[in-house]
Amino acid sequence: MAEKRNSIIEATIELFSDRHYDGMTIPMIAKKANIAVGTMYNYFENKESLINEIYRQIFEKLNQYLIENSVETEDYKEEFKLCYKNFYEFSIANSKIILFLKYNSNAYYISEKSKESKQKMVLFLNNFIQKGIRLNKVKNISKELFLPLIYAPIEMIVTNYVKKEIDDPNKYFEEMFEIVWNSIKK
Repeated sequence: MAEKRNSIIEATIELFSDRHYDGMTIPMIAKKANIAVGTMYNYFENKESLINEIYRQIFEKLNQYLIENSVETEDYKEEFKLCYKNFYEFSIANSKIILFLKYNSNAYYISEKSKESKQKMVLFLNNFIQKGIRLNKVKNISKELFLPLIYAPIEMIVTNYVKKEIDDPNKYFEEMFEIVWNSIKK
């Protein structure tokens, strides 16, 4: 039972990277998942509920990963770099789900419940940033600007990696980190 559910989720993520929400149908997902169309409805009420479930799972997984891999150090820059590297490595290793988030984050069909799962991650990152502000290590930039500032370069590298426009995303991390750090440091 869990195997079919996972197969549906994986098929949806795979299809979504090419077709997006409106270009993807339940029959397409069922075919890709190797199941009957009717079986889809045993697991998900409709395409919207499926997308929302995936959205919540991704943010829960990302949030858990960031929390479990966070390390406090005496040097805030090093601590920030570790957190940023964790975010980057998770994004590269899960590039298709990051694109899934990119295309769904502000979509009309994302429920309030799903948006709450994103807010947990935002809260974690915001608290981390506020620590840097309190320590007088980073500029006092509003969170509405801060988070996109640090996330946009990661998202761009992931997008180019999935589109096969770059072959080794890891070679960009150090340069990207220094650019981001130099833009936020005090």
